[in-house]
Amino acid sequence: MKEENINTKLKIQQEALRLFAQRGYKAVSIRDICKEVGIKESSIYYHYKNKQAILDAILNQTEELMDQMKTRFNQVFEKIQHVEEEAFCKVAVAFLEGYLLNETMYPLIKMLAIERFSDQKAAAIYQKLLFQVPLEGQEKIFKEMMDRQFIREDEPSVLAYNYYAIIYFAFERNCLMTQCEAQHKEQAALEITINMSKFFRGITCHD
Repeated sequence: MKEENINTKLKIQQEALRLFAQRGYKAVSIRDICKEVGIKESSIYYHYKNKQAILDAILNQTEELMDQMKTRFNQVFEKIQHVEEEAFCKVAVAFLEGYLLNETMYPLIKMLAIERFSDQKAAAIYQKLLFQVPLEGQEKIFKEMMDRQFIREDEPSVLAYNYYAIIYFAFERNCLMTQCEAQHKEQAALEITINMSKFFRGITCHD
């Protein structure tokens, strides 16, 4: 019974997020979510206090995702002795696939993109998840890359901005659409790889 409750709770969260991404948070009711999950409306309150509690659980999941990605990256980055162009590009594509296109993050971004124009809180979360957190993390990485003499001396914040612009533009151009299919994701990854190679060559230290 306990496992069944966990599965129902997860399904509520997944279906709610799917509906939020399609219609926006405000346009989705508890009744809509229950219909998609296949449960009675009264049953949902056993798992979640209200619709906001469902969204809060989703946001907590994204925070955990960010922490996990940071931890994994830092563990690998601490061990490397130099940065290769191919690896540099693969990390950028991994950010696209593992963060922006993550099964939780991607529909959340689509929902926030709808809500941000009419809800200040949604706009603030959108800014944090899509720009503030990535740019702050990437700025720290570029600073460390300079300290370890992997790349030329430059302004870390500018490098982070240019780096992330390549990733985000490919994501926006190819993936923020009603139906983001495999070919759109592949095209975004290709564009990132091509442009990131050029970017890497411009910042790499030369003898």
